[in-house]
Amino acid sequence: MDKPRPAPGFVKRLGGIVDNRRGVTFQALESENLLNRLTGESMPFGWTVNPFRGCELGCRYCYARPTHEYLGHGDPEEFEERIYVKEAGTARLLSGLIRARDSGQEIAIGTATDPYQPAEARFAVTRGVLEVMARVPGLRIGLTTKSTGVLRDRELLGRIARASDLWVNVSLISLDAPLLRQIEPRAPRPDLRLDAMRALAAEGVRARLFLMPVLPLLTDGTAGLRELLAAALAAGCCTVTLIPGAL
Repeated sequence: MDKPRPAPGFVKRLGGIVDNRRGVTFQALESENLLNRLTGESMPFGWTVNPFRGCELGCRYCYARPTHEYLGHGDPEEFEERIYVKEAGTARLLSGLIRARDSGQEIAIGTATDPYQPAEARFAVTRGVLEVMARVPGLRIGLTTKSTGVLRDRELLGRIARASDLWVNVSLISLDAPLLRQIEPRAPRPDLRLDAMRALAAEGVRARLFLMPVLPLLTDGTAGLRELLAAALAAGCCTVTLIPGAL
């Protein structure tokens, strides 16, 4: 079988290797704008920001793995072993954010990869986006992450929350740490994610529990779900979003 090749639209955008660590290769990906507008899709948001392509957290149920085929990677494991770091200036981002604000639609950060995966500590792409967002009051923003790395930016998120409609969605599907270690091998422990939710709430940032997906026979037990919801509420969770799914 022939090795997959990058889609024509990506060939000239692929840059050089910028780092290697933890068994992961990081490669530059030139982008015109870090903000993308959705067209013709029935989604609760109209704009997206994904600072990276690929994700180190390695969640077995991740629906975004097939997107790596557009970059010439046919092996699903390459989604977590080859991370593309988007490079783009801020001028277009600023004008795009103004258009997004004027549209009244939500900007979703982290729809396909976690914006606070370990690569963010090295490259600070998400941080750069948030710094520009802080200059544009009146935005509607939803940021989704499993990572406690979000706490690095809690002061900045607090400033954005005071000027815009911001939600941070903390993704957590169970309190069963051994189970999550199998299906989310490099994501933080459940208790650490709850601590992050608590710290964000203390900063004045609204935190939402992202209970997605609910996995049949694994995380759909009534007792476990009640325990998770109670723990999230105690950590300052304001609301919950959930959807069923399957491995």
